[in-house]
Amino acid sequence: MRSPAIRPSRNISFVISIEFLPVCFSDMSISRLSGEAPMNRALAIVAVAAFAAGTARAGPLDVFGTFVTQEENSHIRISDCGDGTPCGVIVWIDPASVSGDATPETATDAKGAKILGLTMLEGFKQKAKGWTGGTIYNPKEGKTYGSKIKLLADGVLEVKGCIGPICQTQHWAPVESTSGMAD
Repeated sequence: MRSPAIRPSRNISFVISIEFLPVCFSDMSISRLSGEAPMNRALAIVAVAAFAAGTARAGPLDVFGTFVTQEENSHIRISDCGDGTPCGVIVWIDPASVSGDATPETATDAKGAKILGLTMLEGFKQKAKGWTGGTIYNPKEGKTYGSKIKLLADGVLEVKGCIGPICQTQHWAPVESTSGMAD
C-alpha cells in the first residue's frame, strides 16, 4: 500500500523557442529545483516564456536598421531622428547604378544634391501599426511623396510612397552582410 504523501509523478516536457534558442524543461527537473508542485511551476514558466517571446519579437514600429531597397541599388540606414522618430539616410550606392563618370561618392540627385548621405525618409508619426505621415524623397525624380513605413513579421520593411490616397509599395530587406559594400 502506498503512503498518501507519495504521489505518482508525471513527466511532462515541453520546448520553448525564444529567438531560435530552444529551451527544454521537464516538470520533474523544475520541481526538484524549486521544491514547488511540478504543474504549478511548469505553468508559471510557460507564462513567463510566452511573455518573453512576445516582447522579444520586433513589432511594426521597430523599423530601425539598414535595409537594401527593392531595386537592390542602395542601402538605407534608418535611425532615430533625435526625437524618437525614424529618419532614413542613403549609406551605400551600387556603383553599377551610377550614370556617366560619377562614382557613388560623387553621384547627384535630380536637383544636383549629393545622394550619398542624403536623408530620404523623415517626418513620421507613430501609430499602432507603423509609422505614418512621413515623407520619402525620390532622388531620381527630385520629388518628395507622402510615406508610411512598418516592419513586417519576416523582418522586411514595407515602404509606401503616396500621392493622396494612392500609394506605391516597396519591400526593403534587412542588410545581413555588407561584404564588399561600403556601409
